[in-house]
Amino acid sequence: QARAELKTAESAEVAGATREQYITDAVEHLITALRADPYNVPATYALAAAYARIGRKQCSLNMLTRLLQMRPHPSKRPEVEVQLDRLLGRKGALDPDFSQMRADDRFRTLIQKMCDGTNDPNCVFGARGTP
Repeated sequence: QARAELKTAESAEVAGATREQYITDAVEHLITALRADPYNVPATYALAAAYARIGRKQCSLNMLTRLLQMRPHPSKRPEVEVQLDRLLGRKGALDPDFSQMRADDRFRTLIQKMCDGTNDPNCVFGARGTP
């Protein structure tokens, strides 16, 4: 349900206040999903993206940090890498949900942690270029 609400919020026909309500509803559903399964990787990433879209940077950073904490777990690593591919622009365009956060030093520091040790030339640090 949260995915459908976020998709509806992206629609050009939806007005600003209604868009925020869809995102707020999606956040509530994602929090419920994470209460049921704290290791739900797609819900963790989607919540980080939703928080970023509504300007709750610290909440978004907290969820991205949680995603990074799940990365070492063998059963979660493939799922985490799929989400990080979206965030870091490794296999496609950068996730636009985080565009307003890319200039934030805390976000850039977290991205650098995600990129460290990967030797991945496609790892994107942010809007101001690589540090």
